[in-house]
Amino acid sequence: MRIRKITLSAILVSLGLILGVIEARIPIFTAIPGGKIGISNIVSLVSLYTLSPTATFVIAILKSLLVSFFSGAPTSFMYSGAGAFLSVLVMLFAKKTFSGRVTAVGVSILGAVSFNLAQVLVATVVVNNINVLRYLPVLCFISAFSGLITGLATNGIWRSVKKCMI
Repeated sequence: MRIRKITLSAILVSLGLILGVIEARIPIFTAIPGGKIGISNIVSLVSLYTLSPTATFVIAILKSLLVSFFSGAPTSFMYSGAGAFLSVLVMLFAKKTFSGRVTAVGVSILGAVSFNLAQVLVATVVVNNINVLRYLPVLCFISAFSGLITGLATNGIWRSVKKCMI
């Protein structure tokens, strides 16, 4: 069973890397810095519902680290790493606390919003300017939409994955 979990974790990190690098090359919200669909976060959601909390944290952080390096922006890891950590923390809390009342879509939206919250907080510290927080409402709106899309995609993928696991 341990080998199966390690293999699944490696596959999820690899998929997250591939999706993240592809997404970094597709300018969807070019007018809004930091705005993206976040489709690579599907791997974090799948991990959240299939593996342990520790594995989910490791997968999310590794994905952020690898995407930062392979997309040619290693300094972006301080933003994405903080976002990954906070989003997994919030998603785990929501999944555990509101089990049965919040779907994967709701968990995804909470994760996406918290991801951007962490990024904006890091940016506020890095540039040493509290005015960066004014950008937060725009990013929260975009991240709620992105979280919705990611959550819906995860639901579809999860149904397929469950069929394969039976």
